[in-house]
Amino acid sequence: SSDSGIDILVTGSGKKINIDGKAGVDLIFDTTPRVSVLNTGAKVTGVTTSTGQFQGPNGTNIQPTYTFTGDTNTGIFLSAADTVGLSGGGVLGLTVDATDTSIEGNLTVLGAFSSLSAAQATFGGKVTVSTPTAGTDAATKAYVDSVAGGKTLSYKDTSATVNTMNLTDDDIQFTGGSNITST
Repeated sequence: SSDSGIDILVTGSGKKINIDGKAGVDLIFDTTPRVSVLNTGAKVTGVTTSTGQFQGPNGTNIQPTYTFTGDTNTGIFLSAADTVGLSGGGVLGLTVDATDTSIEGNLTVLGAFSSLSAAQATFGGKVTVSTPTAGTDAATKAYVDSVAGGKTLSYKDTSATVNTMNLTDDDIQFTGGSNITST
């Protein structure tokens, strides 16, 4: 072979294989290299389809298995047995296993946040709630205190009669008909 490679023309189809001992191997279709095999790995141009599994090494948060050309420490990797990890900037951000999804660091939700099951959410740090804009929105104690004086809660009993509960100093006062059970 020469430095310019060897062209093998596949009869009648216009497809060819360019083999070059120094530059690698290209599979070319209509003059466009679609698969290039180099001494550093393989490069595919276009859509890649498989009828089986794609498998790679486990990876780490610093060197994820699946990553991006311009950001090689951001991607997806196997963080533990049966656990997928996502990292950003070499830092673990999210893990998913058969029973849990764990977020490392802060979670920002833009738009609605809802649970579609009776699942439990556990927060180990600070939860920040924005000012509510609808009656079903979550509100912080500080917001409730500022709007309602933090001392009155209105509620309806089983007959739809409006009652109130007032917090005065260290006492709770109920106004209206109510049955209270203390345990």
